[in-house]
Amino acid sequence: MKRKRLKVQIAYTYIIISLLTLLIIGSLLYYLVSNLILKESIQSTKSSVKKSGTYIEMYLDKLKNVSDLIIENNEVKDFIKNGNKKSEINAMRFLNVVKSSDSYIKSILIVSKDGKVLSNERDLSKDMNSNVMEESWYVSAIKSNNTPFHSSLRLQKFPMKKNNWVISMSREVKGVNNKHLGVLLIDIEYKVIEDYLNEIYLGKKGFAFILNSKEEVVYHKDPTYFGNKKKREYLVKIKDMKEGYTRSKNVLTEHYKVKNADWLIIGISFLDELSKFRNQLIITIILVGILMLLIIIISSTLLANRITKPIYRLEHLMKVVEKGDFNIDFTESTNGSIEVFSLSKHFHKMVLEIKNLLVEI
Repeated sequence: MKRKRLKVQIAYTYIIISLLTLLIIGSLLYYLVSNLILKESIQSTKSSVKKSGTYIEMYLDKLKNVSDLIIENNEVKDFIKNGNKKSEINAMRFLNVVKSSDSYIKSILIVSKDGKVLSNERDLSKDMNSNVMEESWYVSAIKSNNTPFHSSLRLQKFPMKKNNWVISMSREVKGVNNKHLGVLLIDIEYKVIEDYLNEIYLGKKGFAFILNSKEEVVYHKDPTYFGNKKKREYLVKIKDMKEGYTRSKNVLTEHYKVKNADWLIIGISFLDELSKFRNQLIITIILVGILMLLIIIISSTLLANRITKPIYRLEHLMKVVEKGDFNIDFTESTNGSIEVFSLSKHFHKMVLEIKNLLVEI
């Protein structure tokens, strides 16, 4: 740079400073915008998961009230204690009314500790023995004293001739002095959970699922996860991940513990839209940088020419004086900056003095 022409030095310096400025501004813009979008994504995911969880809780509260009506109903209690035909008819009439009040309820089943069965399902076998009380839903309902419901996903396969998934909500029926009388089982359509969780938007690759306290799959949009052990283990690994944003994997996970049930809602977003936005932002910054670079090159060239043109004119006059011609016009060299004007003025004065000296000699 020391031996480069002034015009080149000015242009180089201007371009380098402008490029550094563009680089700093572009980096800050990328960082600030990316973090802003990330915070919005995190907040949106949290709000969405919480909103869906709240809706599910509201439905479970409604279902709890329904179960309270069932286990406190006199006809139902009479059937559990006596099990005669009259009490069965009255209790069955009541169960049909309850079922008709909620379109999501598929079946209601009551099993007493002595093996009596009451259900509004027509295909339910009346010949049920104590083996029913060994079912996981029956045992879990008795053991889950801390939650009003014990819930899981299962096929309606025991004595019912059906082959579809349902969400089973089981609750212990107690009598005087909290004495165990039996278990109430309410099967609700899988669709009820799906409708609520569909409102959670987690990107194209993201998804939400529900596990219970036994790490069993209660909900997943892909039914193959219900019976596949490896896929279930994959969901458990996601559940065990650190909640929040994991920068190394570019993954966002959010948990929500559902009240009145042993459910945990997990939402996972791979932030594919954020990655896409970041790529678009980088491309935009590069394109804008190239455009700005072209403007900088053109403007730096014009600026350098404007600054150095009066200096080159003065240099030309100096070369004329070197050849012995003192009859030169200094008017063109007076344009430009104050420094160039001052230099021209002093050179003009020096040339006049030399000319006078030569005349005197």
